[in-house]
Amino acid sequence: MTNQAKVIQLNCESQTGWPYPLLNEIQKHPNSYALLEKYRSAKIGDHLISLATKITIIGLVIQRLNESLRLMNLELGNRSEYLFECASNGYAFSSQDRMLPYLLVLDAETFIFEARSSFDMLVKLADLLHSTYAVFSTSITKANIAQLLAESGRSVEWIALLKAIRDIGIHERAPWIGISTNGNGRNPALILVFDDTHNVPASGACFAIDTLIAISKGINELFAFVMHKSIISIAGGA
Repeated sequence: MTNQAKVIQLNCESQTGWPYPLLNEIQKHPNSYALLEKYRSAKIGDHLISLATKITIIGLVIQRLNESLRLMNLELGNRSEYLFECASNGYAFSSQDRMLPYLLVLDAETFIFEARSSFDMLVKLADLLHSTYAVFSTSITKANIAQLLAESGRSVEWIALLKAIRDIGIHERAPWIGISTNGNGRNPALILVFDDTHNVPASGACFAIDTLIAISKGINELFAFVMHKSIISIAGGA
């Protein structure tokens, strides 16, 4: 690329409208000029756009993951006798679509990466909004964000789940998809395994795929909570 080359941005319109309610509240405030100056100097808009992009990506990944789960669960239901045979004899279950397990792993790992990044960015944004507009009762850290959510009556279990996945060290090994059953191939449930042994679930290094969907809902709820608190704070005369 030469110095004369131009880069044209590919327009990626966010599927969330979160920056706009906050900006609207600032613009209609009697002290809007001062609030907008704080908004610009703290580069809050940049953080909001980045997060809106992340939230959109997470939504797309979850859509893909749900479709892969639907196909895999459909196959498990249609091939229950083969699943029973695998459970009885210790065989690995071979999907008729050999790429489907890889797609499940791909979307699960992509989601985990984006969820980790989004959570860190959300905590940083919440603290930035607080330092700019005194939104919360205290500065925001990863240590106290769960308490603030719990006090507002929102779910917080997903934060511990996300932390548990982060602590496994997923970059040190390739995960694989397992099928948890009641011992005879009945009531199958798909799990994501981060252990290179077959001592599952005793090893503890595995999670139900549904866990990721719960984390996705939690991240969206945290985003909504932070924005709602910020709008209420500004409307109250920040």
